[in-house]
Amino acid sequence: MLVDSHCHLNYKGLIEDQAGVIARARAAGVGTMLGISTRESEWADVIALAEAEPDIWATVGIHPHEADAHPDIDAAKLVEQPRGRCRDGRLREDRDPPRGVERRREHIG
Repeated sequence: MLVDSHCHLNYKGLIEDQAGVIARARAAGVGTMLGISTRESEWADVIALAEAEPDIWATVGIHPHEADAHPDIDAAKLVEQPRGRCRDGRLREDRDPPRGVERRREHIG
């Protein structure tokens, strides 16, 4: 079984044929998909998809490039999000830390 550990099924270019994209992934042997969110406005969509599809899981989080647009999001807000088919989110720090890294470090230590 294959696992797509980082997919954005809610993004333009995929969402227009989301059911078809998911069906083709399954037909190709993808047995589990992890829907990634990069900003708060995506959380509800990725969680709803995970709740509707038994082989899709969701994450809630803020991509480092989006940190400045989410000054009110901290680790506590991420932990408050639904459990079940939603994995714990986190404020990510990638290889090339963009703006907002210092602010995030204040929240996550």
